[in-house]
Amino acid sequence: MIACYTHNGDVIEVLNLFNEMIDTRIEPNSVTLVSALQACALAGNLEEGKKIHEIATRKCFELDIKLARGLIDMYMKCSAPEKAGDLFSRMPKKDVVLWAALLSRYAHNGMAYKSIGVFRSMLSDETQPDAVAMVKLLAACSELGIRQQALCLHAYVIKRAFKSNIFVGASLIELFSKCGSIDNAVLLFEGITDKYVVIWSAMIASYGVHGQGEEAIWGLVEEGIEIFNTMVHEYQLKPGPEHYGIIVDLLGRTGELDKAMEIVETMPNPTAPHVWGAFLGACRIHNNTKLGEVAAKSLFRLDPNHAGYYILLSNIYAMDNKWENVTNLRTLIKEKGLKKMSGQSVVEVGSDIRSFVAADRLHLDSDQIYGVLGKLEVKMREEGYVPNVDLLLHDMADAV
Repeated sequence: MIACYTHNGDVIEVLNLFNEMIDTRIEPNSVTLVSALQACALAGNLEEGKKIHEIATRKCFELDIKLARGLIDMYMKCSAPEKAGDLFSRMPKKDVVLWAALLSRYAHNGMAYKSIGVFRSMLSDETQPDAVAMVKLLAACSELGIRQQALCLHAYVIKRAFKSNIFVGASLIELFSKCGSIDNAVLLFEGITDKYVVIWSAMIASYGVHGQGEEAIWGLVEEGIEIFNTMVHEYQLKPGPEHYGIIVDLLGRTGELDKAMEIVETMPNPTAPHVWGAFLGACRIHNNTKLGEVAAKSLFRLDPNHAGYYILLSNIYAMDNKWENVTNLRTLIKEKGLKKMSGQSVVEVGSDIRSFVAADRLHLDSDQIYGVLGKLEVKMREEGYVPNVDLLLHDMADAV
């Protein structure tokens, strides 16, 4: 029953049933613990997860590789990466799935720079990545945007004969585009013989990110929709939620919010959170409060613990001077105890990767760095640059 409830996403019932099982002194096995951990990960319930970890340790299951995956996944999804790393370091035997899970989850926690270190340790441990691990690594590296690193990984992909894998190919296209190297992304795309939907999606998204619609037929929004229809009707390819999300994002970037809403409404399956998320982001950019509320209502139902969605809607209200609504959302965020992961920027200095957050003062040379930034700001203003402060209307720092 616990596994069944977990499969259906009923996390409250899972944890209630699990605790009832413990209270009646029925000893869980490792399979039951894995299901309970999945529920904790979905709910973001760190305290329950820790209790299950204690039970696993007591029953000597902690270092079982399947249970360890569940524990690491739970700690990462509950924003406790240090505990995940500690458990991983104590594992006597690590398979490729465990390595891939760790490097992927670091990226999801805003620490993609650590994913590279995990990959190096993985190779030193003489564990060779499979295609799934490579996709996760490339996705993590795309968060860093370091071109030299992308070139090195591309060479590794060729050396390890992963180039023919369509998911690795799509991830490489995304990686190069996020590193600002759209030319390399195009070369990869043109060199792929069998262009499945994930390849098309990656290339369309790349042009959308770079705003280079005029540079190729699929870059324009109208032609992007035409390509979408061609894939569906001519090539008989079934688009998934990710592809719909890309089209919604492209339309949203150009202000075609009504057309984007039509795409959302015609999706054959229930709309995924990331599609509504792309639409909500577009509503913020184009200051459309009415449609933003529609998107936010769906997001609050689908993913009620994602702080970013509340903050996006709050910013939309702030831009529309609806301060009472801003205050209500601010209160709701505090009541729900939601936290937004701090965004990090990463720069490559020689052979090192340095990460920092907004207003970071931890670097030893921070005074010198801010001095240079100050001079750059003066120079930019002399050149006529006027900063866009619309999205700074509402300071959510103390709420998140």
